[in-house]
Amino acid sequence: MSQDTVLRTRLLPPRVPADLVPRGDLAERAAAVLDAGTLVTITTGAGFGKSTLLAGIASRLVSTWVFLSCDARLDPAQLFTHLAAGIDERFPGFGADVSFTGVPRPEELFVNELVEAVPDETVILLDDVH
Repeated sequence: MSQDTVLRTRLLPPRVPADLVPRGDLAERAAAVLDAGTLVTITTGAGFGKSTLLAGIASRLVSTWVFLSCDARLDPAQLFTHLAAGIDERFPGFGADVSFTGVPRPEELFVNELVEAVPDETVILLDDVH
C-alpha cells in the first residue's frame, strides 16, 4: 500500500468546537450500540452536525476505531487505500502487501485482509458517504 497516495487529514475526525451544543446522550447511545457490534447510520441534511457527532462517538468508543472522511472524489481504490492506511495506524502492517490500484474488485482484497488481520471489536466510522 502506497502511503503517498493517502491524504492524512481524511483519517482524522473533526475537532469538536468549544461552543458545541452538547449531545452526549446521543453520542453515548450510538457508541454503546457500535461497541456491541451493531451497524449505525446517521442521516440528515447538511449542517446538522453529523461529522461532529461522529467525533463525539469516537471519543466514547471502547472498541478500537478508524475514521475516514469520504466524498465523491474517492474512487474505490482510493477509498480502500485510505481505509487501509487508517487501519494500519491501529494495526501496524495492515495492507502492507496489498495494492488496491488497478484491481477490478478492491473490496475483495480489503475484506480478505480485514478478516485476517483485524479483531472483531473494531469500529469503522465513515463520514460523508453519499
